[in-house]
Amino acid sequence: MLCAVTPGVRLIDERLDAQLATVATVLIILLLFGQVVLMGAHLWAPMARTADRLTVDEDAPLYEGPDTSGREATAVDAPPPAPGPWRWAALAMTLAGAVVGIFAAWRVHAGSAERNRWLAVLVIAGLVVAWGVFTWRLIVRAPVVFQRL
Repeated sequence: MLCAVTPGVRLIDERLDAQLATVATVLIILLLFGQVVLMGAHLWAPMARTADRLTVDEDAPLYEGPDTSGREATAVDAPPPAPGPWRWAALAMTLAGAVVGIFAAWRVHAGSAERNRWLAVLVIAGLVVAWGVFTWRLIVRAPVVFQRL
């Protein structure tokens, strides 16, 4: 059964709408900050590990692969390392940002008195979703990309 809403009738009180807009703004900024920290940690850790190994002994020869002179190399195909559980945190933050963005779009479409704040939440939610997909993809690919480091 469909319900018809008459124009001019507000589904949410203006005071509640203002409070929801404030909570949504804080939540979406926290989601964006969390994704930036998550990506930074997944980029910084392999680089710091490599830099630490390079500074331990600067005169050590670089690893150039197994020595195959005079004998056949036994190639053992090891399965690629599995990505960590943080990929699910990145995906959850992305989905939460999408839900907040959909709610903000609904509030803008409904003609909220807090239109400007909901538009800001909608724009930041788009950034959270884009950054979250990028972060999720980086975390999933990190074991393959950084396996030699």
